[in-house]
Amino acid sequence: MDKIPKNHRIPRLCWVIFQVLQLSAIGLMIWALFTSSWVELNIPGFYGDLKWSGSLTSVRKGLRALEGSTYSELSSAYCSITQKSKDIPKKEPSWCEMFALLWVGEIVYYILEGVAIIAILIWIYTIGFRLKIHTSYWKTPGLCWAYLSCISHEIAFITWMILSNATFSGECDQESEGKSPPELCALKGPTIALILAVVLPIFSISYMLLTRFLPKIVEEKGIIKEDSEGKLNEADV
Repeated sequence: MDKIPKNHRIPRLCWVIFQVLQLSAIGLMIWALFTSSWVELNIPGFYGDLKWSGSLTSVRKGLRALEGSTYSELSSAYCSITQKSKDIPKKEPSWCEMFALLWVGEIVYYILEGVAIIAILIWIYTIGFRLKIHTSYWKTPGLCWAYLSCISHEIAFITWMILSNATFSGECDQESEGKSPPELCALKGPTIALILAVVLPIFSISYMLLTRFLPKIVEEKGIIKEDSEGKLNEADV
């Protein structure tokens, strides 16, 4: 295996830094998935506040009757009450839909975020493999994985926000009437997801620009030449 020329260290360093940023993005994705702080509902009442907060999958704190229950379980419980009785408190239909949508949002988010994480891992591999064998790593299929990771996360985040009826405005203290689910407060998990929704497109665009312009800069400056096998050699200048 040929030794990487000393004057090729700068373009090589660009890709190493890029891999570190990609791994950081995966770390944030996993942190968001497992944080216990995703949504909150806090409705003031005469006999005390009706308050609970939960993760992506379940209620973690607040009402004792809900604490520790998954959204799937709560959806079944509240929706069964709604179906069995016509004379029910006004919150029952709205809470039935609220927990049902949180459950669907959970499933959609897990699937699409899993796709995004796998895409980034493959994206990292395409860069790392090329770096290891010292070939023209800017001609990798990494762009398709970059776009897939970005699009998958964006769809996951937007879909979850719509289904959960969550907001970053902090207005989660209004009880809903009838069948409309109450508005929830988005907490730490959605905030991390929002940051990633901004960062991942920047990563993808940066990667596209690097793959487009870095080879030209390298070739114009005579830093690297490619032999017939695609291996990188020092330019004869």
